[in-house]
Amino acid sequence: MTCVWQSLFSGLDRNDRRSVGRCTALPRVLKSNNRKTSRVTVNGDSLTQQQLAENEEAVRSFNVSSINGGYWCSAFDPFICLYAEHFNIRVVHTFHTGARITYSVPDARYEIRLRSSRGHMSFRGTSR
Repeated sequence: MTCVWQSLFSGLDRNDRRSVGRCTALPRVLKSNNRKTSRVTVNGDSLTQQQLAENEEAVRSFNVSSINGGYWCSAFDPFICLYAEHFNIRVVHTFHTGARITYSVPDARYEIRLRSSRGHMSFRGTSR
């Protein structure tokens, strides 16, 4: 069950997908590029120093060998923050409740759209 990683991988452009290799390598790539994501805003708000530190720790402590067991993506997700900053992409994540979370970086190269139900995430498209 790797729907989160498949959705994020599907959103990457051809060159970024090539740099990652396979969808199952994405968490490892992100973890190896872990950092405080100070360029990211979430719904227009900058992250606090506490949020930056907690996100960095969450990625650092993630067991990449557990990806087949699923990943519980949150509404304020450390991996999506890192993904947005690392690949310089805006991510719009809509939940089944209608809540929309937008992870932005200055001068994003493109936007990807994700949708989540209670237990599944899907890639919905890109805007260039």
